[in-house]
Amino acid sequence: MTDAQRIPRVTARQRIASGIRVVAFYTGVLAGCVPPQPQPAERVELLLIPGVIGVAAGMSPVPAPRGSGRRVPLTPNSTTASRLIRIDVNRAGRWVAEQTALPADSFPYSARAALIVFGGPSRDAAALLRLLKADSGGRRRAEAALRTVTASDSLQSVVFLPGPVSLRDREAMLLALDDLAGSARLARAGEVAVAVAGGDTAGYPSRPIAAIADALLVDVSPPAPLASPGPPVTIEGVREAVGLRGAEVGRGRLILLLPVHGYAWPQDSLPRAITFDEGVRLAGEWRATLRRDDASQALFARVPGRGELWLVDARLVAVLARESRGMGIRRFAVVLGAGEDLAVGDSLASALQTTSRSR
Repeated sequence: MTDAQRIPRVTARQRIASGIRVVAFYTGVLAGCVPPQPQPAERVELLLIPGVIGVAAGMSPVPAPRGSGRRVPLTPNSTTASRLIRIDVNRAGRWVAEQTALPADSFPYSARAALIVFGGPSRDAAALLRLLKADSGGRRRAEAALRTVTASDSLQSVVFLPGPVSLRDREAMLLALDDLAGSARLARAGEVAVAVAGGDTAGYPSRPIAAIADALLVDVSPPAPLASPGPPVTIEGVREAVGLRGAEVGRGRLILLLPVHGYAWPQDSLPRAITFDEGVRLAGEWRATLRRDDASQALFARVPGRGELWLVDARLVAVLARESRGMGIRRFAVVLGAGEDLAVGDSLASALQTTSRSR
């Protein structure tokens, strides 16, 4: 180390050979000569959910997926949900944690996660959660089955999706989550998260869930089309959900699920969720031009006598990500590979790239 690199320091009182007492002395140069130290980079994480898994888990309301989602560029801290585990009772009456075989093994991401859902074709999630509450032996068998699957796949994180939960099912949900989360931890899952509806703190109470899980995956888009046409998601809605959940458990424990689908309100049929691709095609059939709404930044088309549609595109996804980072959110999730705007991957990677904090 050269003198120009030394930080000024003060010695303790010393007695030198001549017997003269020196109160203090300095070595080195002015602090301004010290090279600036690199600032720590903020850590931003992305949970990528391939469309084939997101649709099967009910996280995406669009029809059968197209593609795999591999076109999303890697971010420095990416995790792929490469497994779907369904907790249910099989035909023989045995509790199982059944892994669905899905073509997601080839994703080149270092960390693997699993989505865990309840019920099956013959039984919805709420009914199964009530059954788990009433059957302590069944819970133990489900826990053992989940522990076996989690350990065999070396999963680093698991995300429980309780599904639509009413107030009467809340106790059953919390009991099942508590037992099953403990089982996943015994299998050395690095993190346990629970998916919650952004504004529903009655059915999905933040603090009791946070006492069970390490993180809350917050869905900020409505599960079904609104009564009247409007944007699928707004910055104000995201800010409200983040503020509400963050005030209860801290924003550092939130994972924001970014929507990539839209909704259509055709004049001659019921409202429905649509992919970006379907929205572009529908606007073409209506001979309508997609325009951007200044308030929400969503794309929309409105044709009298035909209907109205609203879409989430790459630009809106990037806006939501950047705005959320300004709110203190550093963890995101997205379902890709189900007909979204092809530019979402690039815009998301740009919005989530790590930057040095300014001071």
